[in-house]
Parts: sequence; C-alpha cells; structure tokens
Amino acid sequence: MWRKLLSLNTRYIYLAIVVMVVIPVILKVPLPTSPSEPTQKLFDHIDTLEAGDGIWFFLDTRPATTAIHRPQLHVLLHHCFSKGIKVVGFNPLAPEATGMGRPFIQEIAVQYGKQEYTDWAYMGYTPAGLAVFNAMSKDIKGLYSQDVTGKAFDEIPVLQQFRKYSDVGLVITLAGLKTPGYWVRYAQTPYKFPFASGVTGPMIADQFPFLNAGQMVGMMGGILGAAEYEGLLKSNNIRKQFGIASASMFVQTVVHYILVAIIILANIATFIINKQDEKDRQTRDVARARIDSGIE
Repeated sequence: MWRKLLSLNTRYIYLAIVVMVVIPVILKVPLPTSPSEPTQKLFDHIDTLEAGDGIWFFLDTRPATTAIHRPQLHVLLHHCFSKGIKVVGFNPLAPEATGMGRPFIQEIAVQYGKQEYTDWAYMGYTPAGLAVFNAMSKDIKGLYSQDVTGKAFDEIPVLQQFRKYSDVGLVITLAGLKTPGYWVRYAQTPYKFPFASGVTGPMIADQFPFLNAGQMVGMMGGILGAAEYEGLLKSNNIRKQFGIASASMFVQTVVHYILVAIIILANIATFIINKQDEKDRQTRDVARARIDSGIE
C-alpha cells in the first residue's frame, strides 16, 4: 500500500489540485475571515465619508499583481459607489498600470449605474516623477490636461470638484512597488491628508511603522485584506455575497491543506518503507550467515 502511494502518478495530484481550485472559484465558495485592525480602520474611515465626497486611488503597481490589486480596488469601489462617493484614479509612478485602472472601475461602476466623468474618472500616467507629490497639493490640472480616454480636463465634471489633496476624503495607493514610503515622506507628512495603502503580502510588515505613527488611516494587506474587506461589506449589508477574494482564500487554504497532507503521507510512507526494507535486509543477512556457517 505504502509503496503504491509513493509511486502514485503525480498527474493525479495535479488533477486533484486543479479540481479543488477551479470548482470553488467558479462557485465562489467563500472563506469568511475576521478583519484585522488595519482593514477595519480603513473600512471605518471610508464609512465616515458622505455622498458627494471623493477619494483618489493610485495604482503604483504592475500587471503581475492584478490578482491582488483588482480585488482590493473592487472592494473599495463597492464601498464608495454604494455610498455615492466619487472616485478618481491615477498611475503617475507606474506607467505599466495605465491599462489596468479604467477597466477595473468599469466592472464595478456599471453595477451601481455610475457614469464616467460624472461619478468617476481615470487619469492614467503622467511623466512627472517625484514632482507629482508636490504638484497634487496645488492642482492636478498642472499634471493632467486629459484623462486616459483623451477627454479634456475641463470637460470632466468630477475633476472640477477634486483637484488637490485637501479636496478629497482619502488618498490610497494600491502598491506592488515600494511607493507607500514615498507617499508618506513626500506627500502625507507635509500636506497632512488621510492616507492608506493596499499592498502585496511581502510589503505588509513595512506599513506598520506608518500605521503606528498615524500616517496611514488603514491598510489592506494582500488578498487576505481584500477578503476581510469583503466580509465587512457583507456584515454591514453593503453587499449580499462574498467576492473573488474570499473564494481565493478558500482555494488557497484548501490547496495548502492538500499539500500538507501529501507531505505528511509521503513522509509516513517513506518511514514505514525504510523500516520494512531494513527489517528485510536484517532477515536476509541472518539467513545468509546461517548458510555460510553451514547451519543450513
């Protein structure tokens, strides 16, 4: 039995993992999570904003992190659009993200009947470098003459309301790069606006000095942070069901359990087989010794 287990074709293992990944994702089987303090604080801050207020978000990342930042942005948009909060997006520090922002917003905006230019806009990239931090404290028109669709700045109503940091209720960076520290140093510290971040897993620990110092009002950490936020949206009756982040957490947890079980079984099988082989060797050695001594 144990030898058969070790000789099992690995294709069956891969097939089992594929099934355990695909089915929960299709059915959106959730794994409810308890919110961490940074996620709860971010939710609470946005919940204090009123209809007509605005937020800015920045995609400081690359397409490789779409699986993390798309769910993070989606939960923010669900929360904002459900409350009538207006949203403007940018990616001045990461030109690779230009094609990501507008489709991400459109996916959620259509569910709430929100109109581009009136309720939201996506401005994309501008070649300003670190000068963007100071320029946005004055007027974003100095950086952007049009949005990613080519529509002129002065023809976009939502931009006329939210032209500098002091006009918005929150600035949040969705970062796969080490930009949150730049935002804190060059923008939040001198201009004192509410700031938050949504980061990948390896970057979570780096945000806590800013959180503890009050330079960030909250944070979403990795896909878990997005799943926690989905749980808050559901428990506060903002959404009726969990989203892709909670399903991803379920898949991730199940796959981890499968891999741990496989590792444990393989080690047990190896231990038992080695013990049996050692016993067989000892039996053969005894038999050979008896033959050599003429006993048999």
